[in-house]
Amino acid sequence: MQNDLVSDAAPVGSGVPGLDHILRGGFAAGRSHLVEGRPGCGKTTIGLQFLLNGRDSSEKCLYITLSESKRELQAVAERHGLDLEGIEIFELVPPELSLDSSQRQTLVHSSDLELGETVKMALDEIERLMPDRVVFDSLSEFACCPKARFAIADRFWHSRAFFC
Repeated sequence: MQNDLVSDAAPVGSGVPGLDHILRGGFAAGRSHLVEGRPGCGKTTIGLQFLLNGRDSSEKCLYITLSESKRELQAVAERHGLDLEGIEIFELVPPELSLDSSQRQTLVHSSDLELGETVKMALDEIERLMPDRVVFDSLSEFACCPKARFAIADRFWHSRAFFC
């Protein structure tokens, strides 16, 4: 039983050697990890490196973005010399922010975002792809609603997810 617990939390490389050293090999496998910090501190970059490390180990990886477009994300990666080939990128656009005119609003407050529908869209994509690693960026879109962050993390708990 003890060996099962140890292997369940075996380290999963972050893709950042110094961070892996501090974490004694990487993030605990089979767990969700929340990375918080101010804008520009490197949360997205660490998330990308986590996925690239998985891709390089032949794992299927998914990046779910709520805050940046795929094009913006690729520009960030290029600035850091990262190649996102082999990483699935899913632009999660809540129905309230959709270009679909039947769901469009002139002004959207983040407190108005329908958490349930947003989470369902992300879970549907995870179920479709069945990735080994998932990064969800950015939970700060729900900053006005701190309970939403924990609700999202709780809903994704079954995945090896990484939250920015």
